[in-house]
Amino acid sequence: MQVIAISNRKGGTGKTTVAVNLAAECAARGKRVLLIDLDSQGHCAVGLGVKASGTAVHRLDGGA
Repeated sequence: MQVIAISNRKGGTGKTTVAVNLAAECAARGKRVLLIDLDSQGHCAVGLGVKASGTAVHRLDGGA
């Protein structure tokens, strides 16, 4: 298992964009990916096309 963390205290540095695109590329290459967004705005979910649901957990595989 490999862990990649993207962190910077300054806002507007592209952390979310890098994280979403890196996760998407890893998934496209057949890797299992867990993307955790600790930002209260939840922009990772938006970047993946997930509608806001009022919950911190989003299932992207369509499971129950």
